[in-house]
Amino acid sequence: MKMIQIIALSLALLGCQATNSPPKERVTGFVVEKRANTKTYESWNAPSDPYYVLETRNGAVTLQPSSSIPVAELATLKGKQVLLKGYHSEGEPYKPTQEGEQYPMEPPALGTNDVNEPVTMRPANRGVGFVVTRILEMK
Repeated sequence: MKMIQIIALSLALLGCQATNSPPKERVTGFVVEKRANTKTYESWNAPSDPYYVLETRNGAVTLQPSSSIPVAELATLKGKQVLLKGYHSEGEPYKPTQEGEQYPMEPPALGTNDVNEPVTMRPANRGVGFVVTRILEMK
């Protein structure tokens, strides 16, 4: 009986872990190389210089490397039409490291401030974009 309870608990924990993982998505478009030498929100989220974006019908999204797809592999896709598998990342909260450092600011998430209090801005998240886990080149 105890073994059945342990197995049931293990399966329940595995189910919880699966639901916490980001939903997998597929996006198609052309990979474009850009330089991070301008102060834009897009370059703020860039994982390297140069960095890569996927231009789609709906606009462009910054490509983020993953443990299975490093930046060097993204560089080989420049100018190619691809189908990418992965997930959208909201990035991580940025913590300034130096006094006087420049970084973009954004308001807190909707619904977190009292309507009677002034909105307090915070440093923008860093690393927002599409985390690439698989690549398929389209011919």
